[in-house]
Amino acid sequence: MSKLSKITIITCLTLIIVFIIIYLSSSHNDTDTVSDANDGSSNTTKTEYVNKKIIHTESQIDTEVIEEGLTNMGFLITSKYYFTDTTTTSKVTSIGSITLGFTKANMIVKYSGYVPAGIDFTKVAVSVDDDNKIITVSIPEAELQDVVIDHDSFELLDEDKNIFNKFEVSDLNDSLVELEESNLERAEELGLLEEANSNAELIITNFVNSITDGTGYKLSIQKAE
Repeated sequence: MSKLSKITIITCLTLIIVFIIIYLSSSHNDTDTVSDANDGSSNTTKTEYVNKKIIHTESQIDTEVIEEGLTNMGFLITSKYYFTDTTTTSKVTSIGSITLGFTKANMIVKYSGYVPAGIDFTKVAVSVDDDNKIITVSIPEAELQDVVIDHDSFELLDEDKNIFNKFEVSDLNDSLVELEESNLERAEELGLLEEANSNAELIITNFVNSITDGTGYKLSIQKAE
């Protein structure tokens, strides 16, 4: 065999080896690409799973947020009974069992004011049932508060003066006490407490819904025991 023939054969073998190496290298790269793609798919699946867990966690209700928001309202006036009323004050001087008629004096005055009623939100308690998606808010009963008198509304309607028996500031104060007591009773008879309870529940409903909107949770309001 001539020297030229040997060189030709060696060159051909070299080219064949190089081609095989290139082919194998290309095949290996394709495999890595598929593997990387599979790894990416796996990572995507993991990410989706993690995201789902995050969403589920965030959809659970934090009762502390709701309870703190409600209790921070303190004692909240949720309804008022307004009135304009008159009161009559009479006084007469007596000596023992003898009434001195000539000392009798009368005075009729008019006042305006209101009777407030509300809920002590510091006593509100909140619990949540995540399985059934129910938020329970326990609230105390509404309470009547002290009557508020508008002293600027004072109007003297009638006065039967008597030089022997003049009216004092204490007489007016006593008449105001009677006026307050009568309007407290009237407010309760007219359903002020029921109205205050109803308005409180409406406030709670709007507050809780503003926090839980879109979570699928339902609200249940109960009276505290």
